[in-house]
Amino acid sequence: MNLKASVFLLEPLLQDGKYDFQKLSSRATLTISQTMKSFLIKNNEGITTGGANGNLYEKAEKSCKVILGRLSPGNCSSLRGACITDVESV
Repeated sequence: MNLKASVFLLEPLLQDGKYDFQKLSSRATLTISQTMKSFLIKNNEGITTGGANGNLYEKAEKSCKVILGRLSPGNCSSLRGACITDVESV
């Protein structure tokens, strides 16, 4: 896995804010989820071995976790205000 390429590809997915992961098909969601889990395994291996690229592995791991969170059906990132309102009204 090319670490710099994965960080380069993952970060824009999070920064742009224009990717609505909830609108993906179930097949696309599954594919992205499996890819992120694979990246997480590789990143964890890189973090534990340390080295000069430790910071890049940590960035990539964080991006993967955020994307996985956005893929999960219970995620409220796009509806954060509505979720907070519901919690406050209880």
